[in-house]
Amino acid sequence: GSRECDESSLFPTIRDWIALADKLGAEAEEKAGAAKKPSPSVSSTELRAEVALLEEEIKASCSRSSSSSGFCPELSRVVFCHMDLLPGNIMTTGELGAEKEKASGGGGSSDLNEKPEKGSSKTISGPGSNLQFIDFEYGRRCHAGFDVGNHWCEYAGLDCDWSRYPSEEQQRRFARAYLSEADSISISKSSSSTSTSSPSTSSPPSPPSEERVSAFVQLARLFSLAAHLFWTAWGKVQVHVSPIDFDYGAYARSRFDDFRERKKEKKGGVGV
Repeated sequence: GSRECDESSLFPTIRDWIALADKLGAEAEEKAGAAKKPSPSVSSTELRAEVALLEEEIKASCSRSSSSSGFCPELSRVVFCHMDLLPGNIMTTGELGAEKEKASGGGGSSDLNEKPEKGSSKTISGPGSNLQFIDFEYGRRCHAGFDVGNHWCEYAGLDCDWSRYPSEEQQRRFARAYLSEADSISISKSSSSTSTSSPSTSSPPSPPSEERVSAFVQLARLFSLAAHLFWTAWGKVQVHVSPIDFDYGAYARSRFDDFRERKKEKKGGVGV
């Protein structure tokens, strides 16, 4: 419901980062002098306006009743989110990791498309015994859908090749797998709470309906837009604070440009 949406730290974090970027930019301008005023990679005024609009749209989408066609409780709920599920933060272990290592001739982790200032070593087991998530530097309370939408954006890598963003069919396959796993977990928990000493004989869940899959994809795409704004604001801050030789301004601009393209497609009824 709307109360849960209000508990998410997503949009307050974005607004805080924009304010910080403006403050740091003003300080840099004062030191350098007006003649050397740096042009911002993305206008804070424009970014704030988009944040406000998307926040209202996500709140409305997460507050829909179960009878609504776009209702997706799996992604609407507010939970602790990783917030940065790029390939380098999703590692394979055990049998699956060994298979990947053999195939790649290297380690068991995925393509290490890390953002430059990674380094946290905190780990946690993922939903399966063969997966491990690392680097919870940006973890916070957010809608579960953010991790999905952001992960889809990360298909593009740090070089922002948006042609690699998952296709409609890839998105729907992802949704089916996610919802099937969620249903299996739900049945398992229900069986555990009602079972006696006899072993459980519950049957596997039915495949998710295409209506549920469509609702999942629709909301995940909204969170892809939110991820673009999140990392755009982050990039604006990094321009002023990071010692790493990386063009954060260009990175923020690429994220914001793709945000606008996907928003345009959404209005036209195509894509996001």
